[in-house]
Amino acid sequence: MKKLCSRRVFLPSSLSLQFPNITDIRSICQYSLAILCLITILMFFFHFDG
Repeated sequence: MKKLCSRRVFLPSSLSLQFPNITDIRSICQYSLAILCLITILMFFFHFDG
């Protein structure tokens, strides 16, 4: 995931205008990682629940 985030920093100028701050991209990657972790934990509990 970190490699994908680092690649998004080097976007073309036309796309980088949509993401002006690198910190925004990093926060988006952190939120996506947290959501993935929550989904995996929920699937883990539901798998053993039912």
